[in-house]
Amino acid sequence: TAVAVQRPRQLSIVARRLEEEAALAGEDFYYGWAVKDNNGKVSRIEGPSVDLALSAARCWGNCALESLPVQDGGDAWIFTGAFIDLETGFTLSRQFRQSKSYMVYGKMDNERKDDIRFQIGQSKALRNVVLNALPPSIINSAMKKAKEGVRAKVEKYIADKGLPAAVDV
Repeated sequence: TAVAVQRPRQLSIVARRLEEEAALAGEDFYYGWAVKDNNGKVSRIEGPSVDLALSAARCWGNCALESLPVQDGGDAWIFTGAFIDLETGFTLSRQFRQSKSYMVYGKMDNERKDDIRFQIGQSKALRNVVLNALPPSIINSAMKKAKEGVRAKVEKYIADKGLPAAVDV
């Protein structure tokens, strides 16, 4: 399935482009929250967002993302995302199970909440297939740059407006 290209992919260029986007995107490129275990120990859960994954696919180039037909499992939807690297012929598909009872907060009717659950599942399926198809080093580097971008914005805000103003925000 590989297709010859005029300019083969260069990993260093892919990484540089993705890092540039990550520095600008900041917290849009990752998610994170804290959890406590039964002993009160706090751990941090974090990872790359769907925005980072889609930017990574765009910077990777010569690839396609496909959402295969959704399977209805009664209490959940099964989404299958496929990543096709047109340059090398590498193809990967991954499934993601999205519970139909996943908690959606807000004052919306149940039909809208179902739409949101469905969209969350679709996004996670595509995010997961990209993150599994591309080299972890470029994803991790992009997440690091995104965090650095956030830190730089916070430090600039503190320098301009002071720490009390930053804490209020």
